[in-house]
Amino acid sequence: MQGDGQLVRGGPPRLRARRQPPIPLAASNAVSDSTSCSGWSSANQVQQHAYARLYVQEHGSLSNGARDAASVEAAINKGCLQAFGSDVADNVTVLQAINDQY
Repeated sequence: MQGDGQLVRGGPPRLRARRQPPIPLAASNAVSDSTSCSGWSSANQVQQHAYARLYVQEHGSLSNGARDAASVEAAINKGCLQAFGSDVADNVTVLQAINDQY
């Protein structure tokens, strides 16, 4: 079908793919290098993933050479888990957690 509702010979109507809306700035900026581990645990997955992508863009690879967002998130989670265990999650930032500085 064309836009006016008429059929076009030669096959089914073509559908145009919709573009995904961009991540809102407020969501992507909700986590930064100075966010505490407590703040990281309160952030949603979209916010955490946005920060992990930003980390790779701004800081490059992790100490183990990994450059993917999933590895950054895993490094933060590992460091923050230790910070929670030591009862310092409010004082340790995600950047410190990534670099094992807690």
